[in-house]
Amino acid sequence: MAELYANPYSGSGFYFSSLKDYTAKCKKKRGDFEHTIMFIDGDDDEQQLFTAMSGRDGLYPADLEDYYDVIDMEDHEKAALYWLLDNLNTDLTDALEKIEDVGLREGSAEDYAYDLIEDVGLPGNAADSYFDYGRFGRDLSIDGWLDPDPDAYDGGEDDEDYIEEETRVGRLSDEEYGYEYVDMLGGVDQLSKWTISDYFDHAAFARDMEINGEIDAFSFAGTDYVVTNASGV
Repeated sequence: MAELYANPYSGSGFYFSSLKDYTAKCKKKRGDFEHTIMFIDGDDDEQQLFTAMSGRDGLYPADLEDYYDVIDMEDHEKAALYWLLDNLNTDLTDALEKIEDVGLREGSAEDYAYDLIEDVGLPGNAADSYFDYGRFGRDLSIDGWLDPDPDAYDGGEDDEDYIEEETRVGRLSDEEYGYEYVDMLGGVDQLSKWTISDYFDHAAFARDMEINGEIDAFSFAGTDYVVTNASGV
C-alpha cells in the first residue's frame, strides 16, 4: 500500500498508509490542521495515479477517499483512468464515467499496427505508402534480380550496352533498386500479399496513426498500452 504524508501548511505532519490510519491520526491533531497529501513511496500504478489526480501540488484531503478507491480497481481500469486524467484534462468524475469508452490493449503501437493489418487488412493506399522499398531493394540486390543477363547481349559480358547496364544497376541505392523492380512489375499491388506484409513498415504506419490522433501509446505501471480509439473518447 502506498505511503503518503499529510503535509501541513505549518507545524508537523504525519505519514500514513491507509484511510483508516489517516483518519485516526487526523483526530489526534489539535486545532485547524490544514494540509495537503504528498506521495512518499509505493508501486508505480499508485504513484502515477496520484500524480494524475493531484499534479505537482499534492492531493487535497477531500480527494483521498477517491484515491484509495481507484488504486483498488482492476489493472486495465486503472490504466484507462490514468490515460483519461493525463491526456484529456478532465476531472475524476468525468474520467470515471468514460473508462468503459476507452479502447485499450496491451503492447506497443507497432504491435497494434501488426494486429490491425492482420485482422482487417491494409486500408486505402497504405500498401504503397508504407512499403519499405529500401529493405526490399536491399534483399533483391543480394540475389541480383535486376542484374543484366550477358546472354541477352550480342557481345556477352564484353558488350558495351551490357557493361553500361551493369554499371547503372550497380550504382542504384537500395531504395532505387526496390522502386525500379516494383515499377517493372506494375506496382506494389502486383506483389504477393505475403511480400507486401513482410516489407510493410508497421512502425511508420503506427507513428502516423499516433500523429493523426487515431491512437495513443502510453506506459502505465511498467506496461505499454495503446488507446485504439483516441480520437473518439
